[in-house]
Amino acid sequence: MVRRRYMKGPCTRAGILVLGVLLGALSTPGVLAQPASQQEIRKAAKSFFEAMEGEDWTRAIEIGKLLVELSPTDHVRPYNLACAYARKGDGDQALLWLFRAAREGYSDPELVAGDEDLQGLHGLAGFEEVLRRIRTNEHRARELFRDLAADSRPVIVAPPGEGPFPVLVLLHGFGDTSPKFLKFFENLAKREGWLLVAPRSVIPTANGGFEWGMVPDARWLVEEALKVAEIQYCVDEKRVYLLGFSQGGRMAYEIALEMSGTFAGVIPVGARHSPRTLELAQRLGPEAPPFFMMAGGDEPAAEATRKAGKALKKAGLRVQYQIYPGVGHRFPSSWEGQIRRAISFFDKAKGP
Repeated sequence: MVRRRYMKGPCTRAGILVLGVLLGALSTPGVLAQPASQQEIRKAAKSFFEAMEGEDWTRAIEIGKLLVELSPTDHVRPYNLACAYARKGDGDQALLWLFRAAREGYSDPELVAGDEDLQGLHGLAGFEEVLRRIRTNEHRARELFRDLAADSRPVIVAPPGEGPFPVLVLLHGFGDTSPKFLKFFENLAKREGWLLVAPRSVIPTANGGFEWGMVPDARWLVEEALKVAEIQYCVDEKRVYLLGFSQGGRMAYEIALEMSGTFAGVIPVGARHSPRTLELAQRLGPEAPPFFMMAGGDEPAAEATRKAGKALKKAGLRVQYQIYPGVGHRFPSSWEGQIRRAISFFDKAKGP
């Protein structure tokens, strides 16, 4: 499963902590003399995605190499290139690029072990070694993230009154910021009487925004944000909801299932789910919180949302999903009504 960093601005990249950001990126000689613009990178990344979707492995490899040159210290680019080589059947080159990803800080061993694109590498000499290196990266990433995020404080906006307030926890997309994302919901929340809680990520992106990193890191931020909200305000613990857009939506899928006793409903928007989402859903069945998923009809997450909706229903979850024709990677124009509809669905699913 290629890590779609190029889909993220805002995007849905799997949550992988960028060790290069935290430790100082490893330099790579022989790259382009002039730095590429973000527009050039996005254009190339879109072409790579299209080649992978079209199973044109040769073209995907060609574009993947260009992306590595354009972003030489990015661990996602060599990971994607490893996926393309593995799909083409060139295990040796796939392992080389996977080692490069590990060297640059790639830190999601669970994804590597379960990635369908990399299944052909299992059993090859060197695969367990690269997996071991990625596990080491993961351990270092957890320690570094906790240190970095120790002083992170959520953005919280409360409606008038004394409560208890229903709570809407917000996870923005890749490259966005918590204050900006929360502002989008502020008027609606004031009218509905919701307490808005937006955890703050601490992993910067090139455009001045932030990303969430690994799911355990994002979950820790959500847990800490809810603790602050519960100390400062009177919270209705039976009406705590989680909404995430793009990368934040991918986080929301897993976090809500891992914290199944916390959330009364989940709203992933324009987001792809991970394989672990389905594993958790199958384990929890009807005990999982209900889901209301949204995606534009003109974005790649549309098909993923349909598949997730069907899979979660099959696992016994209470699910609704909406695909909005003519809408790209954004909220539909009717978003306020759709979120009210989602909350109503959750409240009915909860019962008296």
